[in-house]
Formats: sequence, structure tokens, C-alpha cells
Amino acid sequence: MTSHEHWEHGGFKHHARAERLPPLAAHDDRRMRDPKMLAIKQRIELLGNEELERASTGQAIVIVKTGDSRELKHHTLAVRGTAANPMTRVEVEEKCYDLMVPMLEARRARVLIETVWRIEKADIRALRPLLRAYLVEA
Repeated sequence: MTSHEHWEHGGFKHHARAERLPPLAAHDDRRMRDPKMLAIKQRIELLGNEELERASTGQAIVIVKTGDSRELKHHTLAVRGTAANPMTRVEVEEKCYDLMVPMLEARRARVLIETVWRIEKADIRALRPLLRAYLVEA
């Protein structure tokens, strides 16, 4: 189920929908040139913190200041996908698939993922055509 939230920030009313985006969505050039995204980017301030930078788990603190002067704060103690905050098998598979599909066709990406998951039982020669196709087409 998708959740919806209405909030106001900087005089703008927003309708946010919690949805899963592919891992590379944050780096999509077209998305980053979108006027709405650029307007949001202008309202973001990034500040370094030496103490957090020294942390081995990739910590971050996010503070959102709302239009009604509230501050919402979240402290991430460990980046998702690290040993301290591991991804689930489903998350790993989804991330791998999303990263491979631009380079491989969807079917080949699925076969490669399935083969790697059962690598202990797989005929290792089954990987060769999948990987060779990637190297030739990349």
C-alpha cells in the first residue's frame, strides 16, 4: 500500500507519496534537471560534521524545518547495506536487478541473479554466457 502525506514547506504545499524508486533514480540526469526538483534542491543546505565523518558506519543526520516552524529530525546510525544495517535478500535482488537492467535485458538480469543465488549448486559454466554478454555489450 502506498502512503500519502500532505505537508507544507517554504510556502509550498506538497503531496508526497512514499514509493520505492530504483537505486539510480537519485542520479538520473533528466530527473535532476526537472524544474520541480531544482526548486527543492534550492531549499536544501548540506553541512559537514567531522564527528559523523569519522564514524565507521556512514552516519547522517537529516533535519527538516517545516512551514509552521517545527523541526523533524532523523539520525541514521548506519547506511543501509553496511554490515551494521544489512539489506534483506529481496532488497539485494531488487538493487542488483535495477542496476543490471540498463546494461542487460531484463530476462538475462533475472537469470544472472538466480544463478548467483544458487552458485553453490550451479554449473559455473552457466555464468560465462551471461557475463560475456555483459562485457561485450557494455
